[in-house]
Amino acid sequence: MKKRETIGKRMFVTLAAAFVMILMMGVPTLAAGSLDVELVPNGKGAYVYTGRMPDYNTVVYHKLTVNKSGALVVAGASFSDYGNQWGLSVVLCNSKKQPIEYSSSYVSGDDVATYGVKPGIYYLQVKNQKNYVVSAALQNMADKGGASKKKATTIKHKKTITGVMPAGEKAKKADWFKFKMTKSKKLQLNISVEANGYIEFYVYGPSYPKGTRLGSIKSGANQYYSVSGYFSKKKAKIKPGTYYIKAVRSDYSSNKKASGVYTIKWMMK
Repeated sequence: MKKRETIGKRMFVTLAAAFVMILMMGVPTLAAGSLDVELVPNGKGAYVYTGRMPDYNTVVYHKLTVNKSGALVVAGASFSDYGNQWGLSVVLCNSKKQPIEYSSSYVSGDDVATYGVKPGIYYLQVKNQKNYVVSAALQNMADKGGASKKKATTIKHKKTITGVMPAGEKAKKADWFKFKMTKSKKLQLNISVEANGYIEFYVYGPSYPKGTRLGSIKSGANQYYSVSGYFSKKKAKIKPGTYYIKAVRSDYSSNKKASGVYTIKWMMK
C-alpha cells in the first residue's frame, strides 16, 4: 500500500534543505528591540531567515505576502552558540501584527505548523530567541467551499475538491459542498486535512435529515464510510438524493481560531 504523503511532509523536504544551507553560513548580529524582517525567497516557494540577536529581548516580525489561497507551512529551530538545536514558538499575525491563532505554534526541524491562508499580508512573530532560523513554504490550493448551504459547491463523482479554512476568519464560518446519489448504494467519503486545529465535518441529506456529525480531523487522510454517526469503516447503504457536506472549525476543540486546508472525495460503492 502506498504511504500517504501529507502537505507538511512534502514541504518539509524544501524547508530542511533551507536549514542545512543556512546553518552552514555565518549569521549576522542584529540590534535588540522590535524588528520587521521579510523572509528571503529560497526557491520552490520557500522562504527563510536566520539571525543572531544580542539577547533574548528582541521581537521579530517576519513579513510574508500571500498572493493565492492555500497552505502556509512553517518550520524552525533555535540554536546555541555551540550548535545545540531545539524548537521554537511562532505566532501567525495579520497585516496589523495582531495574532490570528489561538496560541503560539511549536515548530522544529521535524515538526511543522500548517495554516490555511487567503491572499494578503501576514507576519510570523518570533520572540524570546537569541539564535534561530525560521522557514516557511506556500502551497497554492483553491478554496472551493460555498459560503452557505444554498451556495454549496457541487462535487463530481470520484473527483477530489479542495477547501481552505483561512486564518483570521470568524470561528463559526463554514464551507458547504453537495453531491447527488443517483442510486441506493453505499457511500464512501475520503477526507484529508492539514491544519493547526481541528476541522469538523457534517453530512445532511435524505438518509440524514437532521444531519450527522462525521468527526473532527486535525491532520491525516481518512477513508471512511458514512453511517449514522461519526466516521466508520462500516459500509452503509444511502438513499438516493442530494447530500450536503459542511466543514467548520470544531466546537469540541479549544482552538476556535483553527485554520488549515482539506480535500474531499466521494464515491458510490
